[in-house]
Amino acid sequence: MKKKLLSIMCAFLLVASLGVLWVNNNSSYAAESVKYYYGTTLANSLEGSTTVSSSLANGLEITFGKASSASSAQYKHTLDMSKFGISFYFTNANFDEMWFQFTDNDNDSKWLKFYLKKSNDKIDYKFEDNYANETEYKTTGIDFADFSNTEVNLQLTYDSTADNKFTFGEQTLDTGNIQTLSFYKNVANLTFGVTGVSGDEDQKDTVIRIMSITNSNGKQILETSDSKFEGENRIAPIIIPMEDGRDEHIKAGDSDPAAVSLKGASDSEYTFPYHCIDILGTGWQVVTIEQGENDSADESEEPEKVAGKTKHALGKAGTTYQFKIYTLYADEHPALILDVTAVDDTADVVINEAAFNSFINGSEELNVAHLVAPKNGNTFEFPHIYRDNFAEHGTDVTGKVLQAGDELDTFNNIKIQVGYRAPGDSGEFTYVSAYAVPINKTGMWSFRYKVTDAAGNETESAVFERRVFDEDPPVITIDKTVEINVNQKYTVPSATISDNAAGVDSAYSTWKLFALKADGTYTDEDEIKNLTEKDEGYKDSLLKDGVFTPTALTPSDKDASYVLVYYARDLDGNVADPVEVMIKVVEGTPTYAANPWNDFFRTALIVIACLAGTGIIVLIFLRPKKATK
Repeated sequence: MKKKLLSIMCAFLLVASLGVLWVNNNSSYAAESVKYYYGTTLANSLEGSTTVSSSLANGLEITFGKASSASSAQYKHTLDMSKFGISFYFTNANFDEMWFQFTDNDNDSKWLKFYLKKSNDKIDYKFEDNYANETEYKTTGIDFADFSNTEVNLQLTYDSTADNKFTFGEQTLDTGNIQTLSFYKNVANLTFGVTGVSGDEDQKDTVIRIMSITNSNGKQILETSDSKFEGENRIAPIIIPMEDGRDEHIKAGDSDPAAVSLKGASDSEYTFPYHCIDILGTGWQVVTIEQGENDSADESEEPEKVAGKTKHALGKAGTTYQFKIYTLYADEHPALILDVTAVDDTADVVINEAAFNSFINGSEELNVAHLVAPKNGNTFEFPHIYRDNFAEHGTDVTGKVLQAGDELDTFNNIKIQVGYRAPGDSGEFTYVSAYAVPINKTGMWSFRYKVTDAAGNETESAVFERRVFDEDPPVITIDKTVEINVNQKYTVPSATISDNAAGVDSAYSTWKLFALKADGTYTDEDEIKNLTEKDEGYKDSLLKDGVFTPTALTPSDKDASYVLVYYARDLDGNVADPVEVMIKVVEGTPTYAANPWNDFFRTALIVIACLAGTGIIVLIFLRPKKATK
């Protein structure tokens, strides 16, 4: 009998455990989560309702919810625009347009977009870029039905060495005058999505499956199979120098390469001056050997390789660090060797004031008579200074906003910040690290840029001013419907009123109560005044001192009998649309005094039920067995 009871308990625990495992291993989830897929990171949903699921057999599956008019997701891995291919198909193609966007990894204002859409049962395509160049839609000749054909994986390819750089299926594509080679080092981020998703009940969510991505001359391949690209199956990443004039891909050879001698600022963090493109794993691995000013590297006990390291803290001047960068754990020889010596750095990055003024005044965001405060207190994003605006030491500085103070200052080891001082402030500037300034006050603001190199040397631009105006009304937040009991005292709540910059005009912002006519409308004559004790009619009023006490039920055929209307205006005179709160008066629920005997009887009934249940179990499992003859 004991064994029987133990078996029942174990079975119960097993079922519960399987339930927990099923919940935790569900492979479909919102794209707010981060998904690693063979080293590829799928970032947050950019817009709309997006989910992600995957299996080795069926590809990386992206579901774009039909409830959204547009939806998109973003890969975090970088793509080598020298040559790539994307293989995909749809299990359901419910959309107006589908697009892939390639954005410069160094300058997100540069991008190239490729569109697909259905036209007369065929697939049409077009291109668009950030320079406002755009082609007309043209046919690919491919049947739209192939979007949902698992036997026909659609192929989008690009080859910078070919005359016709883009192909789709077997057709070369006309790119018109779009800019296809303007990306820094040909390194791009991949984004893709759909627009015009139908929300009709008879339609389904759009589902795309990315089956493979071939990257950089066919050497980097993400494809769905049972191989996890581990050990011998893993493909080496691609290493590209960041410096201008050095575009070659660096690969491991049969012997150790010659060391590249570089300098870095002492007592700072040194960033390796290379891109690493690796959609299959953790990137390069690094062995770091530190030696003194007059010491040689001791390689008898070489430290372990560290995966993914791209930065290293440098110590006092005179110390040399040797970085051996490997593309695979199994490599016997590194792809490159860096000898970095820490030196004192006292030179500032130089701001070219003439070019800086042209940069600021040429910006669409800042070349205006005044700035408009962002809605709802959001931040205003200032123009970014990209690598295109930076001149290395000893190079041409014509038109460049920033110039390296010495050979130690490179674009990848400087920090650029925007500083601001709000109207009425007389203190120091407040600096933000991401160009986004919280402009939440009207008046004359002061701004400047600051550039800090790895050694901490700071350079500040000249101050420029912009007057900020508020063109948006306040926002009123309050529950839109209320039910209250007849003869119940209801204190009228204050709405939450927020404004993005000018501030709320409290003298104007108020509420009024109206009795609704039979047709559900109201006018000024229907207002129920909020009386105080000194006002005539105070005693018999339904609304006094902000407390409303209705004396009649709302007719059964009406949604409400009264309406509260909230008004708001900011100090710049922007008036918000009134917000209505509909009030329905219902029959009150009787309230009974607490009776301690109720709790007693309730507890007694629970105990009796538990004892009865226990007795039933005992009778079932512990009753005597019948004697066998």
